[in-house]
Amino acid sequence: MGDSFTEGDGAHSDSTWLKFLERNIGKHDSVNYRFMNAGICGSDPVYQYRLLEKRLLPFTPDLIIVCLGYEIDDIIKRGGFERFEKKGIITDVNELFYATSYIYRLVLHNLFRYNHLLMSKRKYDTEKKNALQIIEQSLLKFKKLSHEVNAQLLLVFYPQKTEVISGKYEHWDDIIVFAEQNDIHFLSLLDYYLNVEKMNISNIHDYTGLLMVIIMQGDMRRLQMVYMISSRK
Repeated sequence: MGDSFTEGDGAHSDSTWLKFLERNIGKHDSVNYRFMNAGICGSDPVYQYRLLEKRLLPFTPDLIIVCLGYEIDDIIKRGGFERFEKKGIITDVNELFYATSYIYRLVLHNLFRYNHLLMSKRKYDTEKKNALQIIEQSLLKFKKLSHEVNAQLLLVFYPQKTEVISGKYEHWDDIIVFAEQNDIHFLSLLDYYLNVEKMNISNIHDYTGLLMVIIMQGDMRRLQMVYMISSRK
């Protein structure tokens, strides 16, 4: 489960990371695994949980992989689970003027220093804290539902290019600590990118994201053992 990277936006259907995972595991195991790509462009953990809860449980998954890369801004704009209520999401009035006036854009960004979400730094910092809490709530829901249906849950944190260059996550450190504290299995790929793939600003054009580098190196067997990918008897 994930966003456009998991769905494979811009890639052939046989070139998503899930397809590489499928082919790699198939080479090393006699079990007949079935794989389902539930990635949707523009998705976030709130939508992903809703999709799992409402649509995917009939497929009786044994392992649910939730990929997290760049969901903070999505949640800041969409909110949490209240988005599914009848009142919906209230549109920021700034968006209406921003869509039609270049002068308005100039004033917002250069005079008031608003960011790409049309927020001041103070407001963005506040909304970021709220978004992280919503993600934590989503992950607890994932954990509870996975336990109820006897499925394994694995979070995969993958860095953006800017995070590879800086050598640290911009948002995920607190969520990783939260996952550890709540006994949620996770895989963080930042150290792998930096220490194994040796990625840096000079070779960032080779950035492949998510599980690709591990899959290409044949390391999915290790992931399989550590996180107990298994089929029901």
